[in-house]
Parts: sequence; C-alpha cells; structure tokens
Amino acid sequence: MGRREKQSHSVIRFIYKPLLLFAVFIAALWYFSGHYLTIKSFTNVTDETTMAEASLPALSLVTEGREVNRLCGYTSNLDWELNRETITPLSTAASFVVKVAENKLVARKLKYELFDVSTGSLLETNTVNSLNESIYPGYKSMEVTLKTDLARGVEYSVKFTLITSDSRRIYYYTRIKVYDKGYIAEKIDYAVWFRDSLISKTNQAQIEKNLEPKSNSNRTDLAHVDIDCTWNMASWGNAYPKIVSELPPTITDFYEEYASIVLNYVAEVKTDSGTEYLRVRETIRLLYTTIRTYLYTYDRVTETIYDVANTYLYSSDLKLGITNDTEMQILTTPSYKYTAFVHNGELYCYDGTSNKMTTVFSFAGEDITDPDVAKLDHDVKILNLDANGNIDFVVCGYMSRGEYEGRVGIVFYTFDREHSRLTELAYIPVNTTYQLLKDEFDKLVYKSSYNIIYLAMYDTVYSYNITTRKLSVLANNVPEGHFAYLAAAKKILWQNNANDAKSDKLTLMNLESGEKLEWEANPGEVIRLLGEVDGNAIIGYARIDDIVRNSDGSQVVPMYRVEITDWERKVLKTYSQPDIFVTDVKFGDSVIILERVKKSGSGLAYEAVAADGIANRNTAVTLAVSLVNRTSNLLKKEYYIAFPSNITMKEIPKKQGVTITVQKTDTSMKINAGTDVQAFYRTYSFGRVVTRTSVVADAIALADSNEGLGAVIDGNGRIVWERGVKATRSAVTGLILPKTPAQNQLQTCLKILFRYLDYDVDTSEIDFSKTNVADSIKSYVKVSGLELKGITLDQMLYFVYRKKPVIAVINNERSVLVTGYDYFNIEYFDPQLARTVKITKEAAEQLFGINGNTFYCYVK
Repeated sequence: MGRREKQSHSVIRFIYKPLLLFAVFIAALWYFSGHYLTIKSFTNVTDETTMAEASLPALSLVTEGREVNRLCGYTSNLDWELNRETITPLSTAASFVVKVAENKLVARKLKYELFDVSTGSLLETNTVNSLNESIYPGYKSMEVTLKTDLARGVEYSVKFTLITSDSRRIYYYTRIKVYDKGYIAEKIDYAVWFRDSLISKTNQAQIEKNLEPKSNSNRTDLAHVDIDCTWNMASWGNAYPKIVSELPPTITDFYEEYASIVLNYVAEVKTDSGTEYLRVRETIRLLYTTIRTYLYTYDRVTETIYDVANTYLYSSDLKLGITNDTEMQILTTPSYKYTAFVHNGELYCYDGTSNKMTTVFSFAGEDITDPDVAKLDHDVKILNLDANGNIDFVVCGYMSRGEYEGRVGIVFYTFDREHSRLTELAYIPVNTTYQLLKDEFDKLVYKSSYNIIYLAMYDTVYSYNITTRKLSVLANNVPEGHFAYLAAAKKILWQNNANDAKSDKLTLMNLESGEKLEWEANPGEVIRLLGEVDGNAIIGYARIDDIVRNSDGSQVVPMYRVEITDWERKVLKTYSQPDIFVTDVKFGDSVIILERVKKSGSGLAYEAVAADGIANRNTAVTLAVSLVNRTSNLLKKEYYIAFPSNITMKEIPKKQGVTITVQKTDTSMKINAGTDVQAFYRTYSFGRVVTRTSVVADAIALADSNEGLGAVIDGNGRIVWERGVKATRSAVTGLILPKTPAQNQLQTCLKILFRYLDYDVDTSEIDFSKTNVADSIKSYVKVSGLELKGITLDQMLYFVYRKKPVIAVINNERSVLVTGYDYFNIEYFDPQLARTVKITKEAAEQLFGINGNTFYCYVK
C-alpha cells in the first residue's frame, strides 16, 4: 500500500469512526428511551413561544330582534348532522341576521347551506361576497331569508362557511325551526328578566311563584342552585354579583310552547380579600302562554375563576372559592414539594420550595372577564407527576387558542418544570364536537414509563409508541360494557367477543409491562365482563345450553354465577342462587343491582324475578393534600386545597407561565372513528351530551329522568325521542290492516309496519332464530330499527305521537301493534283477533309488563 493510500484510509477512519460511534449512541438512546427510562428530548425544537391568543371570528344569530347562539368556529369540516349544541327559532318569514365578530381576522365572504336532517339532502345554499358593516357598528353581518318552504316545528340544519381575507375557511353550525307563533322574543326576554331579577334581588313575589323550595332545604352552597332552592339562595344570599361580560343567550331546545335557554356570563363580586370573578352558567326551561309564563327548570352553576392572589395565608391553603369541581385531580410528590391539580380545564403546578405557582395549561387569555371564558369545551387530565415536578398530561376537546385553534382533538403534552416548558408528544385530530368526544375520552388514557400511550376510542384499544411513532391496535370491537380500566392498578380487561353468547375469553393486560393474561371460560360455557367496582372485575358465567332466543329474536344469556374478582384473579365474592339466573348488572350508590330471571313454563323461556344486590364497599381514600371547605357569610361554601400542617406559605405564591416548544416532526396520529359509531345513541340535555350508549332504552330513560328537555339522538343526528313534547292524544292513520286472524302475530305486525313504510315484504321468510325484530326492520326497509325493551308505556307512546306504529311483544305467541292513545286509553291492533282493541292505560301497563315492556319501532 502506497503512502497516498495510507493517508486516504486514515482520513476515512478519522471521519467514519466518530460517525459510527455517534450512530451507536443514538441507537442506544432510542432503545433505552423506549424500553427502560423516559428521556425528554428537545432536539427537534425549532422555536419557543407562548400560546397564541384566540383569533377566529365568532358568529351569532339575530332572530326576532334578539341576538342568540354564539357559534364557535371550526377550521376543519365537521359532520353537520352531529352538531346539536344550539337551535335558532325563526318566525314564519324564515329570516335572520348573521352577526360576525371578526376578532383578529378579516371576514370577506359568508356562505350558508341548509340541510334536511331526516334525509341529509341539501335544500338551499347562497354566498354573500360583501358583508354589511352598517347594521351593527364594529361587526359585519349578513341578512338571510330562506326561500325553501320549511315545515313548521321540524328541525333543519344550517352550516355557515366564513372565508377570510387570507382565504381561510372557518365553519359554524346550528339548527333551525320555524313556527307561526313561537313567541321567540318573549321567551328570551323572560329568561333574561328572571336572571336579572335574582341578581338585583327584585321582583321577589313574582320569582317565588316559580320556585319550589323543599321543606327540608338548608343549602349553603352557591355552586349549584336550582328550582328547589329558597329565594335567598336563588338571589345569591348576601352576595351582590355584577355582570361584567356575557354571551348572547344560547337556545338549546325550542318548541311552540316550550324553550330551554342557557345564559353564560362572568360576574364580579366584592369580598374581604378583594374582587373575585365568577363564571356562571344559568339554565332556564319555560313554558310560555299569553296569560302567564311557567318555569319548569331553573339551574345555576357557578365557579370562581381561580386566582393565586386569593391564597389563604392564615392556614397556607390555595383558595379555589365557589366550585362544583369537588373531585378534581390533585397529585403531589412524596415530600409535598410539588403539587399538580386540574381545576375547570386548567392545569397548575405549585412549587412549595420556591413558592411559585405555574399555570401549566390554560385556554383563558389575560382578560379573565372575556365572555368566552364562560364556555368550557375541553378537559385536562394529569397522567404522571414525577419527583422533579415534571408532568405528563392530556388535553381533550375544542381548542380555542394555540396551534390547533378551531379544531377538536386530543393532545398529549409533557411539562419540563426546570425549564418551565411544554412539549407536544402526540396529537389526535377528531372530526366531531367536544360534546361527542368527551365520553370516548373518559374510557382509557394512560402513558407508561416506557413512553407508550394507551387509549380506548370507538370500541378499539390502541397503543402508541411516542419514540417510534407507531400506532398499534390491541383489541377491536370492544363496545361499552365489555371493557374495564382501573388507573390505580395500571391494568385493563376486555371481552374477546362483543356477542355475549360467543364470548369465551377475557384478556387482562398490564399497561406498564405490556404483559397479557388470558381468562378462559370452562368448556360448554361463556364468560362475560360485566364491569368493575372498587378496582375489581365483575364477571359472569353462563352455560351455552341455557342461552336462548325469544320469538322476536332477542337473545337471553342467563348467568348462573357472578363473581367479583381482583386483578390478580382472586375471587372476593360469589353470587349464585338455585334455579335463578342473572341477565345484567346495574350500579347503585352502594350496591350492585343484579337483574334476574328464572325458567318459565309459559310462552317465554325465562320470566323476570325480583332484582337482588351485592354490597359495594366504596372504599374511601384519605389524601395528605386534599380539598376542604369552609363557609363564609358572603359566598357560603368555598373550597381550598389544604396542605399538611408542616407546609407554610409566608407570602402569596408568585405566578409563572410556560413556553411551548415548536417541533419539526409531525406528532399527529390518525384514529379511525369506525363504521359502528352510528349504532350508538346519545342523550342530550340543554345542548350537552349526558351519556352515550348502544342501548336506546337506557338513553330514553336518562333523557326522561333529567330536568329539562332531554332528547335522544342517533349516530346520524336524527331525533329518536324527546321529553315533554307529546300531545295528550294521537293516532296512526293509513295502516292497511288484515281482516282475518293471523297465525304468526309478530310477522303480521311487521308486515303492517312495512306496508305503512311503503315496502311490500314477505315477512314469513324472516327467521327469528337468526335475527331480531330491530335488525329485520333495518334489513328489509332501510330504516333504523329500535329495540325498546324496558321503556315505560308513556315513553313508548312518544313514537305513536310521532305517527309511528309500535310493535309490542307480549310473549312468544302473542304480539300486537300499538296505533293510538288518548288521556285514558290506548289502542292496538291484535292480529289474533284481526281487529283494533281499546284498553285503559292501567290495563296496558299490566299487559305489556308481562314481557318487561318489549317494544319495537324505527327512526328514519
């Protein structure tokens, strides 16, 4: 080898050896960060910034001279049929004004689209290229008069698209209804008058006519006040709040006589420690007549806007003030050096050594009196707090500020306390509203010490490796009731088959180690996961030979034994009774309720027997750092975060903000919403989702129990059931009824229903040993069938009021078709007699109760 070649090889060794060592170092770093320890890396940082102020324009609507419904903007296109947070009532003229508050962007064009909710078809669209600037000084506006002839009292959906000067498109959504005599202005004015009278402590005699104080009412809490309270509590006791900012009234439900109206505002109140600000949401449901207005629901929720300046130095407590957030997350390090807590959508971290309070995350701007502060459309959850004060947490919902402003999603962050810096770990965009997302978010969200995120959404369990950016599916088709998660145990458990009659295995997984254990059924049996309580699993066992289908195709999976088992598979309690089977469990305050059946010799395979229960321990946990409450003369019950006696604060903690790192790499991951989302039903009350369930009867029961106008909506945005709108009499007309008795009554009822829907189907071909009535309706006539087992007679009659015949299955041999009702009676067609029968409602309750009120209908 020559001298030049030796020099060349020396240069190569000089260059590549360090590179090789560096590559080995990076590989090792990746391995250990993903498998043994968490290493927070900021190598991708290109910039540091603070959260940008809100910039999107806000829209509100003016109807009958009243401004209503402040609409937030979305920068991604949502499914219009799923947005049910507001409704805008219109008079016969079907005209309204769109009022635009531009904020930091310039509005150039505004387009509207009108949709038919029932069919999904576009009815009308128009674009205004030049917005009016003279009607409302400081605002732009568009006047709209709809040309489509709209049916009275029927919901339609409107989507607005605002185009800005920089060609950005921002979307807004509402529903509309037209009434000949809706008394829109009068209803809105009454709600505002009622609120103002309570604040000013005037019109006491008129207000007290509408209140319904309980004889034993002795409330001392301004956090939640309702129609059952006394005048003193409703009118703010000894406090004199003053409204400093407010949003236009939000109308969540509207009918010819009824309306539900929400008032959001910020009020200031003078206290001994200075001025405090209150965030208030006031809900009013009323019935308006030309003679008198009747109050059906009054509900006021108040939260003190947190300010560290209100810290109570006498006992070294952090004062939260008036709050309903009494189960807030509070985490602390073993030495109490760092305490992290989430309060009303904001995350704080208190450093006891330096006496500093860091606002780790908040969408609120500098101006806490901003009326948009009154709306909270997101949640924050702490995942981890380490000994150095670093926090992993997640934000879920509508992003009103920052990089994702105008989007709905889930963002995982890590907070570096030493540098007071936020870094984004992962972002999941979601094409829906916060109200529809929040129930999904609550199922499972966990981050392991190995940088693995676990998440359950849309009946799927995911794992996401932050280091490798790999998204994996752990389990598919795991619907509600077939999955359990306990954060303290760091484990999850799920059923391997959504069909209870075919579930032969449960899977237990440790979220830290990733280890899985399988829990198999005995031969000839199935195993069901029924839920979890006190950190333990509730598991049921059924014999395959006991599983049956009724004549309507409904499936019964009777469990001969139910166990409460800990996460180490140790049986803690067993429930088993001779010849008695458990079909389901429900949860009370201190008991697990077991729904039971026994074998029957009548037309049913099983008949119901009285429910039984298992005591629930409800183990209480005492925290060293916890919430305490004290009662003051002015603001009644107020809450504080109390520290152990050895922690003292000599002065008010100093405020500290955070910087946000901006990364080169894309942190977003896409999760498929799945095709079965439409199979779920949501209960709404005052524009908010109360629950999401696959059992429509459960959704109806909850809608009927809630104060206010509860409504059930299916996955396509269609109204399934509404509370408080049913007339005292109704009848379904146009039915083609057979004139000769029928042998198979259920098939005959279906045939009548199909003909009513303009479908000619040979129902004798339907095999109910393989399918049920609801699925048959969907298969043959292309509308969504509803299984309504367990709803009350009065709830069922809502469908008849909406001109829909209802099939009632009385036993395996007998079915009838409910076609009408009045104040005292109901009518049904009996295929066995080939005639219509009228009986009293009391008799109907007994007749339909034989089979647990098993009804079938449809929604289209």
